[in-house]
Amino acid sequence: MKKSVLGYVFVALAAAFWGLISLSSIPLGAAGLKPLQIAFIRSFFSAAFIAVLVLIKSPRGFKVKLKDLPVFLGSGVLGFFLLNVFYISSIEKNGSAVGATLMYTSPVFVTIFARVFFKEKVSLIKVLLLVTTIGGCAMVTLGGAINLSVVGVLLGLGSGVALALYGVFSKMAVSRGYSSETSAFYTMAFSALASVFFAEPLSVFSAIGNNGGVALHALLCALLFTAVPYVLYPAGLKFISAVTAGIISIIEPVEAAIVGVFAFHNDLGALGICGIVVVSSSLVLMTVFDSRKLPASLSGESPAPNKTQTDDAATKTEE
Repeated sequence: MKKSVLGYVFVALAAAFWGLISLSSIPLGAAGLKPLQIAFIRSFFSAAFIAVLVLIKSPRGFKVKLKDLPVFLGSGVLGFFLLNVFYISSIEKNGSAVGATLMYTSPVFVTIFARVFFKEKVSLIKVLLLVTTIGGCAMVTLGGAINLSVVGVLLGLGSGVALALYGVFSKMAVSRGYSSETSAFYTMAFSALASVFFAEPLSVFSAIGNNGGVALHALLCALLFTAVPYVLYPAGLKFISAVTAGIISIIEPVEAAIVGVFAFHNDLGALGICGIVVVSSSLVLMTVFDSRKLPASLSGESPAPNKTQTDDAATKTEE
């Protein structure tokens, strides 16, 4: 399997798990937990799960350079924590459909940040696919009549910026040689530290200890829908660009809409179905164009030299 394909798979799986989080977050909310308490559950218990994974794989995974701590602070606080704060608040103002759509303006910000911080070239093809994918995402999530709150819109855009920042800081971490587990652990640890001040942790632990259903959904929310995807996503960034990963991850709100139809009996409608087709088609085209060896001016990425090229270069050096 080509490494780029592996990157697509990791990022797509991460987005798929993220898209299922409502299966746990809605029951947790129904049990009386506040949105920021659910965010604390995601951060705190995910950090614990990933810490065990790092210990099993290699305790050296906890070792980071002091100068790199700001990167993990950025992914944890500016990325994951603020994403939860803005996204949850946006949902409270305008509902989940608008919140999800505005959060997934993130590829626009990812494209900007990747160009600024990583000097990644952005092709016309990627720009067109980006616009098409966001349009399809909007078709899926914006089916009904909506009374928009300006504050809610700004918060939703803030969640898009936060999600983009998470991707950029994760890219920084893996580019500096850190494993996806190390990146995910410190992201969750810093996010948990920030959320402690808002989540009333003692009441969270009490709710988990006194209710088996809450404990089960907390486990699913933290392990399957948070820890696993936040390990997979940085792993995928080792093989594909931040821009490409940002586009692929838009499948999350599409999947979330489908989950809403089957699990919570939401009405997707003809427009939503068309949106799913648009998004799926855009992602397939993006994958095809990115996997081909296009000229740098079209692909926007510099292909790594293959083994033969490397061997030839080594031979010339020896001569």
